[in-house]
Amino acid sequence: MNKIRISVTELAQFICRTGDLDFGSVAGLSARDGQKAHQRVQASSTDDNEVSVRSSFDVNDYRVSLGGRIDLLDKSMRRITEIKSTVVPAEFVSESQRSLHRAQVRLYAFCLQHEVNPNGADKLISEESTSKDSHSNNESVFDEVWILDVLYINIRNDTTTTESEELSCDEINRYGHDILKRYVEWMQLVDHHKNACLASAKNLKFPYPDFRAGQRALASLVYKGSRDSFNSLCEAPTGVGKTISTLFPAVKSLGEENIKQIVYLTAKTSGITAVSDALSRMMDSGLTIHSVTLRSKQLTCFCSNGGCERDADGRCPLTIGFYDRLPEARAKLLSLGVITPATMDDISWEYQLCPFELAIQMLPWMMIVVADYNYVFDPLVRLPWFSESRKSSLVLVDEAHNLPDRSRSMFSAKLDRYMGRSLIPLLSGQHKQLIPKIEAVDKALLKHARGLELGETIARDTPKGMRVSVNAAIELLLQAMSE
Repeated sequence: MNKIRISVTELAQFICRTGDLDFGSVAGLSARDGQKAHQRVQASSTDDNEVSVRSSFDVNDYRVSLGGRIDLLDKSMRRITEIKSTVVPAEFVSESQRSLHRAQVRLYAFCLQHEVNPNGADKLISEESTSKDSHSNNESVFDEVWILDVLYINIRNDTTTTESEELSCDEINRYGHDILKRYVEWMQLVDHHKNACLASAKNLKFPYPDFRAGQRALASLVYKGSRDSFNSLCEAPTGVGKTISTLFPAVKSLGEENIKQIVYLTAKTSGITAVSDALSRMMDSGLTIHSVTLRSKQLTCFCSNGGCERDADGRCPLTIGFYDRLPEARAKLLSLGVITPATMDDISWEYQLCPFELAIQMLPWMMIVVADYNYVFDPLVRLPWFSESRKSSLVLVDEAHNLPDRSRSMFSAKLDRYMGRSLIPLLSGQHKQLIPKIEAVDKALLKHARGLELGETIARDTPKGMRVSVNAAIELLLQAMSE
């Protein structure tokens, strides 16, 4: 039996998201702000908080271990509360987000109900028992009601709003069964393709008659590094064939299940082309693989390159109803194997989905990801999927000598008086409240630059007054973006 361990949050985000892509409802909210807000609410409540729950469910040939931590639980009243922090009033939180939050609290109730009455819940999980009559002996249990709350706390004014629903145990179990069934159906599809990929990677032969000078040593180093988890810095002359010499052993390591994903980072289009050529060569030798190439959002976005137009409210039509059309497009892309930029554009247009966001949705299911440095290293652009905790990934950095300069730009910020002052006329209409904040930043910059000649640069710690002015401007700007 296949075993899967997944959290309630992960399951809800993957299966239960509906509606539009949402970019602004929690803008400006840091993890630390959210944690403090959660703790304030929990401290003021008499309910149990941070309650761990985990249950196992058998669905087809899979045993799914589902669990997480409940923010607030009153078991005697059968009441579960999920706390969500935001920087806007609750009514401004998008329906897409709200439906996701409701799904989370329902799944927590599903796990708890399984603890209370595992036999009854298992009957509902069973494919043979889907009618009300199948659990008539447990009718009193299944008619009981859970109160499910989502409590929104607005950290800007410290106000709370609670949205509640009441569901019977029967409704909760049927909801949970449907979610698990859909998840397992997807995992069956993923595992079918994954097994074919692993078998072909394990049996793959080097796609050339022989190794060139230096290639075997490089390939051996990469394979051992992925197997034994150590870092390597390799230098080789042009023409050795570094791309195939690193990708081939990485793919072999995939086949041996030493790693789960290869992330190939390159700063140039030529690097992407080299990866594509190496993959084509290995596929001609029998490799079956799933890969995707991440391009910059500016190059990918149809609105930026003239492929579509935003509506009167500035919304891209490919983001509206994104999650409703996503499952079918995701399955189609998985069946294609290698997802080239052209393929991504075609499928995105066919299903009317944002190509950049669709590519991001495919990251967990791809064995090879080709991307620019910034999606892993840049603190402002880095994608959540490439977190430092993802130890099962092998990162190959092409032409790593370019990384120091790129890193300096990633971790550097620039403030320009001219740029700031040029914004003021643009803010005179709808966002007048930002003007004093921009002017305060301008004054702080002027004070900081006193005594410097035109064009002169000097290393100096940022004074507290400037930090205060900049933070105030950013805070108000994020608030304006969220409303």
